Amino acid sequence: MGEDYEAHGFHLSATEIALLREAAQEGEVVTVVVSDTLQSLHSCDSIVTLYLTVGKGSTDQPPVVLDVKVYPNPTVGQITVEADEMQLIELYDGVSRRIDRRTVESGSSTLDLSNLPTGIYYLRVKTANGTVIKKIIKQ
Repeated sequence: MGEDYEAHGFHLSATEIALLREAAQEGEVVTVVVSDTLQSLHSCDSIVTLYLTVGKGSTDQPPVVLDVKVYPNPTVGQITVEADEMQLIELYDGVSRRIDRRTVESGSSTLDLSNLPTGIYYLRVKTANGTVIKKIIKQ
């Protein structure tokens, strides 16, 4: 397993980086969405989101922002995943072990995480336009 990456107030775990590398080797375009709440000098909270897109091919094309919704997050049980032209969902644990893999033929799918231990998981959602990796917090 590689090392974590941290810059500009954002942190990517070694698991997230490994998933990015794996997808890029398959020739996919992958977007990792990292959100964090930062507190300013004036004690105001701001939610900052970083969209990191990695892929092979021409860099002349503008990046594709994929609209993938996962809720509720954090969760204690079920999550709903919504995306246009969704094809595949994979769930990974914190050490990159795949826990679940399913093909999806609609724009919405539900996963039950209630039997999983508390922790951080990664959801890889493949659509016709690319792949997004979302961090899921299981409480």
